[in-house]
Amino acid sequence: MIQYQLTNPVKTVSIKGPYPPVIAEFSGQLYAISGRSRVAVPWGTALTDVSWTPPARRKPRPLKSYTRKVRSSKGFGIYTVTVRSDGRHFCTCSGYKFRRQCRHIDEYKKEMKLR
Repeated sequence: MIQYQLTNPVKTVSIKGPYPPVIAEFSGQLYAISGRSRVAVPWGTALTDVSWTPPARRKPRPLKSYTRKVRSSKGFGIYTVTVRSDGRHFCTCSGYKFRRQCRHIDEYKKEMKLR
């Protein structure tokens, strides 16, 4: 007659982390690991016994932008200088389109430092 030994059923273990969990053994102890999160689990635990919760995603903050109209150096055109809250600057002049730098942005930066 064959006898079967019943073991205690493994409880579901919860872990929160950025990556799907893995099960690994370190120094004679079994762990469920997800990123920097580590939870000790009993022997016999399988991945199906681990409940994984990914971290909540943060909503990106909307960028504020400030615009200012400036005259061209010859006085014929008007350009728009835009400054975003992340520190990036833009200008509609042809110098900015080619070099990603222009005097309109430089003047705007100087003026803002004086305030």
